[in-house]
Amino acid sequence: MNWLQQIMKVGGPIKVTPDLVELADLVTDRLLEGIDENGEPLEYGGCIADKYLPIPYSGHRIIVVLQRPDQKQKEENIHGNAETPTWWQMNEQRRPTSELGSSSAGCHVNLYYELPIKAWRYDIRQVVLHEIIHCIDPKLNQEELLNTKWHEKHRQTMDRPGYQGSPEYYTAPWEQDAYISSTIYEMVQMWHRNGVSYNRAMEEIRSYPPQRTFEKEYAKNPQLWQRYMKHLYKVVQEVYQAEVVA
Repeated sequence: MNWLQQIMKVGGPIKVTPDLVELADLVTDRLLEGIDENGEPLEYGGCIADKYLPIPYSGHRIIVVLQRPDQKQKEENIHGNAETPTWWQMNEQRRPTSELGSSSAGCHVNLYYELPIKAWRYDIRQVVLHEIIHCIDPKLNQEELLNTKWHEKHRQTMDRPGYQGSPEYYTAPWEQDAYISSTIYEMVQMWHRNGVSYNRAMEEIRSYPPQRTFEKEYAKNPQLWQRYMKHLYKVVQEVYQAEVVA
C-alpha cells in the first residue's frame, strides 16, 4: 500500500464550502474596514455580521461580534482570537425541536481584536472559518447529542483548568474538525495564490512535516495524522482541479 492509499483510508472532517468562505470573507472585510453590519464605524460589542445559514449547515443564525481583548489576550494572541461561547449553553437554552442550531437566538461568535485591526487578512479569515465550523458542527448543535454521556463528558473536560491549548483540547473531536478544515483550506489557497504548481503541492503532501502545535499533537496518533493528510490531499485536488484534469 503506497502513501496515498494509506492516508485515504480514514474519514475526513467538515468541508469548507463556498457559503462558509463567503461569510468568513464578509466578516474579514468588515473587520479590516472597521465597519459594522450597518456600515457604521465598528466599536467593541458591535455586530459585524448576522447571517442565516440554511440547512444542511446549521439552519440558524450566526452572529459575529467584536469584543475588546483583555491584556492576556493581547499578549498571547498577536493575530487575534475568537470563541463561540454558545456551544455548551445548549442544554440551558432550550429551543423548538423543529429548529437546528445552538439556540433559538442563533450561534454567537466573539472575535477578540484590538482596534484598529493590524492582523493579516488570511490569518483573520482562518480564525473566523474555525469558529463558523464550530457553529455548524453537528457534534455541537444536534438536539439528540445534548443530553448524552458523550456530551457531558466533554463539557466536564473543557471546564478543567489548563484545558485550553492542552493535548486534550487539540484532539477533541470538534477541535479536530475546526483546525483541520480551516488550516488546510487557507494553506492550500496560499500555495495556489503564490503559484505553487499541482505537482509541487503533491510533493509537499508526500513529505509534509508537522509544524504547528496542533499538527504535532496529531502526528502522535497515526490515524489522526492520516485524517489530516487525507484532507490535505482532497483540498489540493479541489483547489487544483483544472491542473488535475489537464
